[in-house]
Amino acid sequence: MLASNNARRTSYEELSIAEAVFELSIDEGDKDTSAYLRPQSNDDNRAKAFASLSADVAGACAENPAAAIHYILAGPGSVSLFGLASRLYNNKEGIEDKGEFKASYKRYIGIEQKETALNWSRHASVLLVSSKLRPHIKHGVCGLNVRKPRGEFLDASVNSPGLNHQPLANYCSIRTAIEGYFNAPNGGFPVIALSMMDISGSRHRTYSSVLNILGLISALLEIDPSGQENPLNKIRTAISKVYPSISVSTPELWGSKTPILEGNMVGEVEKLSPGNEVKESIKNGVSDNSFDDISERVLLWLSHVKKFYSNVTPSSVLLGKIWIRIYFSLEKVSDAISGKFCTASIMEMFALCVINSFYVEELAYYSSASHLDRVNPLHSSDEFYNKFKDRDKGELKLGNLTVVGIDPNMMPLTYIIVTCPLFLGLLHPVNGRDFFESILKSLGINEEDRTKWYCDNLMWNSLERTFIYGVKYTKESLVDKTEASISDALYGLPREQLAN
Repeated sequence: MLASNNARRTSYEELSIAEAVFELSIDEGDKDTSAYLRPQSNDDNRAKAFASLSADVAGACAENPAAAIHYILAGPGSVSLFGLASRLYNNKEGIEDKGEFKASYKRYIGIEQKETALNWSRHASVLLVSSKLRPHIKHGVCGLNVRKPRGEFLDASVNSPGLNHQPLANYCSIRTAIEGYFNAPNGGFPVIALSMMDISGSRHRTYSSVLNILGLISALLEIDPSGQENPLNKIRTAISKVYPSISVSTPELWGSKTPILEGNMVGEVEKLSPGNEVKESIKNGVSDNSFDDISERVLLWLSHVKKFYSNVTPSSVLLGKIWIRIYFSLEKVSDAISGKFCTASIMEMFALCVINSFYVEELAYYSSASHLDRVNPLHSSDEFYNKFKDRDKGELKLGNLTVVGIDPNMMPLTYIIVTCPLFLGLLHPVNGRDFFESILKSLGINEEDRTKWYCDNLMWNSLERTFIYGVKYTKESLVDKTEASISDALYGLPREQLAN
């Protein structure tokens, strides 16, 4: 939990660090950069508060990656989302008292109650998709249909063209895809399930949020892998609390005026066809051993990265910059791929945006690299992987180092994120393999087991054929989607090979 250890002679001294940063940043007025806590205010007392808070952030996050990730979300993240929430809801009927609005926002996002990073990410995800614009692909959150939407194509011939040249009948809801992978002979637990959440009152929709993955990583990093109290069981317990997904409420002050609820009307594309009910086994049939494989991978990861915790010495400026890059890169990539990419490809792009944000900002902060590629992934995952390719030799490099040289001593947060099985499990099984296998070698994972750390072909192709909320599915649009999201240009493989 983020808490201030240093006494400050300001009105912020009784607050947690995250809440104090929020209050001071909102008072300052710049919702993009004030959370960097640079002491630049013209007000002398406020400038001293910035300096003091900056020291508190550095102290709270030193040698503590869980606290650093928590702060990125609850501190700078809360400041950014307050601006978004204000634009969305301040003009709604019944919201007149600005102070009441801010107090309601703080309670909802959880900084007043000092909630966990995962609680923050869930409520933040609700805010990020709270608009009537469709598809619901916003800031790292993807809205998905719980069931098959109604459409004539559902009765089409089995020979009709579909994604990866598969029959349209092979399309399914996200929960059916996850359940099918659970029950497949060579299946397992798909990481995307850990990103899922429902929103109370939004009928027949569920959501996948990369911020939920980041929040869960913060929680897992709090577990001591060498502890005496069965760390594997603690990991399994933490994961089992995330899936089956929970339902998150909308803000109470906004009530029925919440835009995400205003979309519940007869005649939407999501209106259900008879006989497409969700099987209860996906909700109630998850046993403890369903989480064994992913829990063991997390334990191995924690055991490896723990030795680098002492290298984590971030400043408020670094953590603020990481958040700003995450926030705006997720916003831009959501706009760029909306209606063009399918579910697995969307979540991979979201994951790469987060990884890239840590990589770019931490490398820029700790190194003197003069030609750092700051471009965020936007249209293709290759835009990330190509950062590490020596164009003359075709070798994967990081400056003068091989990619294994994402030095955990210089870039500990990046290394912790990039080796995490929760992010690796969202990545394509072929496209980034060279890059991430070099990372897995550094973890000591043998070649046979490395494929288990990715989203395998079976799960990937199943996810690509799930229904995204707000997308109008027709034969023509599915053909277009095939060209846009599963193409030689994007993955460097024939579509037929990906379908196997």
